[in-house]
Amino acid sequence: MFNLKLHHSDKYANVIIRVIAWKIDMLVLNLPFLFVIYVMLSQPNITDGVTNFFYLVAYVMLPLLFVQFLYHFYCISTWGKTLGKAIVGLEVADDKGKLLTRTQAFMRENVTKGVSAVLLGVGFWAVAFNRNHQAWHDEFVGSYVYKKENRWLLGLLAVFGLIAVYAVVSVWLFQMAVTSPLVGEIKTYLPF
Repeated sequence: MFNLKLHHSDKYANVIIRVIAWKIDMLVLNLPFLFVIYVMLSQPNITDGVTNFFYLVAYVMLPLLFVQFLYHFYCISTWGKTLGKAIVGLEVADDKGKLLTRTQAFMRENVTKGVSAVLLGVGFWAVAFNRNHQAWHDEFVGSYVYKKENRWLLGLLAVFGLIAVYAVVSVWLFQMAVTSPLVGEIKTYLPF
């Protein structure tokens, strides 16, 4: 019923390089959320913190989510790649090598990827077993992820570099949280 034979292709991107590209995109797109944590921790009291939280949601987090929603579909339909795909040397196109239309890119990025995510990622892992390394969202719109250059090592370096940035900022935020006047005020509300 199912063909679970792993396939290799020099022309199409495999699951590993695609995951590296995706991880780069996610790390870059989520960096601004660290700013939100910083602003929350820098508040002098809970009232200011709660008030500013609602402002941050309305003026920072919702626009960032909107940007994330548009990012993949716009980049794929305009350049055939996102930042992560560009770093590792990948390009998304149709079977003739042409860029996807805006409708195809929107369906690929925002509709069919959502279906795969809801189904526990099964549609993404189809890349490993498909002869052309197509995930379900690729098959649905007729797209392929081509290996234009083999820069997986650069991709790994980018991922580790971004993780290092996250680690440094997280340690700094943790130190800030420990010394924040907000922590003392929050403890007065805790029952223990």
